[in-house]
Amino acid sequence: MLLVCLRGQRCSRNQYRRSEGYDFWREDRKPVVLKESIKEERGPGFLIVAGKRHHYALSACQYSSASIFQHMSKYGKFCYSTAFGFNCSRDVQGISQFAVDSTLALSVKGTGQFAGRGRIEEWDSFREYVYSRWGYGEIAEIESWLVPVDEEFHVRIHRISTSLELETYEGAFPVFGWSPKFCSPVVEKEGVVLSYGSMSSGIWDLCHNRQPEVVLQGPNTNIYDCERNGVPALRGVIPPSEEGQIIACLVYGNPQMDKNETGPKQVPKVSLIGNCIMIDSKETILEKLDAREE
Repeated sequence: MLLVCLRGQRCSRNQYRRSEGYDFWREDRKPVVLKESIKEERGPGFLIVAGKRHHYALSACQYSSASIFQHMSKYGKFCYSTAFGFNCSRDVQGISQFAVDSTLALSVKGTGQFAGRGRIEEWDSFREYVYSRWGYGEIAEIESWLVPVDEEFHVRIHRISTSLELETYEGAFPVFGWSPKFCSPVVEKEGVVLSYGSMSSGIWDLCHNRQPEVVLQGPNTNIYDCERNGVPALRGVIPPSEEGQIIACLVYGNPQMDKNETGPKQVPKVSLIGNCIMIDSKETILEKLDAREE
């Protein structure tokens, strides 16, 4: 049997066994120490949030400028999780065929054809949040602010200026194996939570202008899991506006719930006033944003 050594060369089983005498192999396994729970990586335009149950990255500048297959699904997500993975679209016709997880899906109302974030025209990253400006063809311009809270929660804020009326869906993380045959969503006035097995994900509207829904996605759509999955989502309609309409949401994801858990233990309190977002007692000023009071 041949094995691959660290140097990239092939070695025999006997050579591999002799290498076990090195200090590297004799070192005791130690728990991971998280030196920074939130780290800005300006090169790729990421905010990396590290936790004990999963890590996730909020993405500001990544996109595909070439005609790469599934480029919106692969490179257009707002958030990438080490545990939830991401879905890939089967089609753009109909929201159940479009990969709505970690995405703001836009459609000219009445067409039922959806698109997510593609080419990014402007972006910036900070220790507290990331920003991007992108477009839906020549129809709309969207600005997005992504704000991490902790391992389980993050906030998304969008300002949409459009010449046509748009139908929108915004999704949280996909929950593997979730099906209405065996599971029931926890639907609140302005949010929805899905749980199955040890996984749980949810989304809450912060601007009181969208309705919670569950979007079912087909089998073999997620890069980690072959089963069908459910995505908690918010649905809304954006009227034509040059000034732009603000929409915002709180997103939750926990891939390793304890046995007695059925969802989030405590949901952070979030308020948006002007360009200031208050999360519990923490205040953050978002550049370029001038939102109405909520």
